Amino acid sequence: MSNRIAILTLCTVAGTTLALGASQQAAAATAPSVTVSYRDLDLSRPADGRALYVRLVRAADAVCPAVPSYELERFAAYQRCVKTVLKSAMQRIHSITLEQAANGDATSLASLRR
Repeated sequence: MSNRIAILTLCTVAGTTLALGASQQAAAATAPSVTVSYRDLDLSRPADGRALYVRLVRAADAVCPAVPSYELERFAAYQRCVKTVLKSAMQRIHSITLEQAANGDATSLASLRR
């Protein structure tokens, strides 16, 4: 991604995928999205890879419909949403340091929330 901006878009809701065709395009146009800039980061540095990972986790949390953890089924859907959105963003960015940050992540989503 040459412009160093990642756009995270909600692609699944509660574990269901969007239908194909025109309805998918309409849903994608109205799906929540967040733009994450990383122009200020040097992804050859592990610390900057970690910083971008934290930004992406927060953005994924913003586009996925959050629910209380005691609502087990809905919370599991939320967690799947965050994981899917993060995976999609990371595939578009293609950064070794970002992948290392994600693989070494011992930080829970709750601790990354503001």
